[in-house]
Amino acid sequence: MTIPRHSFIAVGSGAAPLCSLAGKDVIIGATAIELGDRYNVPAHGVIPGVIIQPVAAETLIAGVPADAGWPLPLILGTLATPAILAARRRRVFALRTAGAVLAPVAA
Repeated sequence: MTIPRHSFIAVGSGAAPLCSLAGKDVIIGATAIELGDRYNVPAHGVIPGVIIQPVAAETLIAGVPADAGWPLPLILGTLATPAILAARRRRVFALRTAGAVLAPVAA
């Protein structure tokens, strides 16, 4: 996705071609790093907050991703519980817990 950007000064002074804005939705916002309005967004990297709105709109237009559901994580967690609780050392407990948490992600 590409979003054309024009500075406020360029639009106000007529330096930006107004025909490029004709018939389009316009978002007015600041993108200065000094504002601290930067967010890490999956598949887009670090982007200014004003750009998140059109990215979100594009995501909604594309459709909501299908949910895998809750039965598989529930079954895997139930099966892993006895092995986790049987651990006698903290390290083993932590490794088994991490494995149970990551198993549904890998599945």
